[in-house]
Amino acid sequence: MENHKSKSTNQNTHIIRKSPTVLLPDGLRVTILVVAAILGLVLSGNQVINIICVVMLVLVAIFSFYVWIVWYYDTYILTAAKIIEVRQKGLFSRSVAELPYSAIENASYEISGPLAMMLKVGDVKIHSSISHTINLETIRRPDLVRDEIMRMVGKS
Repeated sequence: MENHKSKSTNQNTHIIRKSPTVLLPDGLRVTILVVAAILGLVLSGNQVINIICVVMLVLVAIFSFYVWIVWYYDTYILTAAKIIEVRQKGLFSRSVAELPYSAIENASYEISGPLAMMLKVGDVKIHSSISHTINLETIRRPDLVRDEIMRMVGKS
């Protein structure tokens, strides 16, 4: 959980991002494509194949940038008064939902699988009295995040 001082209110604000482990499947794809393109460049004497490999490297770089942007800006922000969920849906599409602590009825967390248990990565589900649920997906230390949320609910 990253801690940031809020400039306007001078109170602690926690910015929570999904675990970098969500990048692993795309990272594996990118690695395979980069290795294939480099091998194509090195082993091929054909100019057409070299051009295809360079185009493939450029497309892989664009895809990698897209995946990183969506991961980086897909955040959850815990302020002193509310939870803000920012969903980055693409390069130019974002949705924002807010839930005040006073509307939260319950919060639970779930960690599924041996790898998730070792890395302490899981989900936090926040249930509210206004029929709105916020899911903090694939975050690090969901137990601590859930405890912090319930502590803030107790203060409101």
